[in-house]
Amino acid sequence: GAGIICVKAASRHELFTVASDGSAALWRLTGSIPKPICVLRGLPNYGSGLRSSNVSINACMKPKPALQVLVARGHKAVSLALPLGKSTPLAPIDCARRLFVDVHGQRIPRGQLAVKACVS
Repeated sequence: GAGIICVKAASRHELFTVASDGSAALWRLTGSIPKPICVLRGLPNYGSGLRSSNVSINACMKPKPALQVLVARGHKAVSLALPLGKSTPLAPIDCARRLFVDVHGQRIPRGQLAVKACVS
């Protein structure tokens, strides 16, 4: 099975976890049992799978509280914003993995790019 490779604080009452199989979850910690608020599927896990260095998050409070998520591995990336402060679970999100492009908008071939880490 997939192991948890990354655990990051999203806010005072929320936690973001990522698994090596390309799935992730935003958890609400206010009750006696943590509740998954949002589940992501399809994060790029090219090659030997995801590592914590492939994940970058940043909490933004304006205009609405949101968690900015960037996951990049190999030649693909996912970038999205998850709402913070929700108590009702959201539907699972299938992520659209995007290929990197050069300054002319042309796809960069797999053999010419190998992202190893993200920095926030």
